[in-house]
Amino acid sequence: MKIVILMEDTCGHPWCEFEHGFSVYLETKHHKLLIDYGKSPKTIRNAEKLNVDLSKVDTAFLSHGHYDHAGGLLAFREINRHAPIYMQRTALGEYFHGERYIGVDRRIADLEQVILLDGDQVLDGELTVFADITGRKYWPQSNRALSMKQNGQFVQDPFAHEQCLVIAEEKTYWSAVVRIMES
Repeated sequence: MKIVILMEDTCGHPWCEFEHGFSVYLETKHHKLLIDYGKSPKTIRNAEKLNVDLSKVDTAFLSHGHYDHAGGLLAFREINRHAPIYMQRTALGEYFHGERYIGVDRRIADLEQVILLDGDQVLDGELTVFADITGRKYWPQSNRALSMKQNGQFVQDPFAHEQCLVIAEEKTYWSAVVRIMES
């Protein structure tokens, strides 16, 4: 399996840009995957610098409904209009940090590539998505300031919009996205 971090909060490669956000490219035996898109089109520029051809991605995912993981999605779509983009339907909710909206760009919901999931989904013999993660024992302090609008009221964001990807590779299971939390 090949794993390339395209965007992260710190500078990994001196020639790459960095910002608050996350994106990773994976190659498996059967797939070229993109998980999350970073906060902006800087992710696309980093992919070019790292010789990752995002036009060849065949399957894409959004781990959860915050802008720092979805902000570069529209830029990705400009170079790849064939890869399905899997996300939980709840990722389209209204998410906030204080009074600042931090959810996904509303235009994403209208993309024909987007496949909205309602919980777990087996995609093929290699890829499975699971969601509905509940019962968190420990919360990062920064997550306590995150909320969502529910029935017109602000409530603690329980991250029910999260999804995780499990990749089965030669009888070994890799959890490629596991609770990517804000820090």
